[in-house]
Amino acid sequence: MGTHLPFTCRDVEICAAALLDGQLSPAEEEMVGDHLEHCDACAGLIDALETQRLKPPRIKLIQDNDYWEEMDAVLQSELDRAEQEQQVIPRKTILLYAAILLLSLAWGWHQRQRAEHLERIVYTQQQTLEQLERISVPNPKGEWVETSEKAHTSYQPAKLEL
Repeated sequence: MGTHLPFTCRDVEICAAALLDGQLSPAEEEMVGDHLEHCDACAGLIDALETQRLKPPRIKLIQDNDYWEEMDAVLQSELDRAEQEQQVIPRKTILLYAAILLLSLAWGWHQRQRAEHLERIVYTQQQTLEQLERISVPNPKGEWVETSEKAHTSYQPAKLEL
């Protein structure tokens, strides 16, 4: 034995598949080999696993060029069909988008008309207030008295800050 720590039976059980597949490092192979020389149970385990090892089945590769040309043709036809399906937009989808667009335009036009109407109302009220202020002014007692003089005040809408 070398100067390295000996492998236990549990270590050999863990490394058994890697040993049979040739995936252990040289140092690990040496430690497993040292253990197998002294442990008949582990050597029997490795022998049993090796006899049960399955060989991969042999697969005959298809080398016929006609087969691959036929596969390429089928693949190309599938790709062409998929491309055509992606380009066609269903009629219902187009109608839905058109309806949404028309509703959006109508709503926007309605809101613009409403805003213009409110601006006209505000302008009319502003003109009425200015006319009323020109006609009457308060006296020192707080009573409104009609006067022919023009008042020097005009309506200024308040600006609100949010």
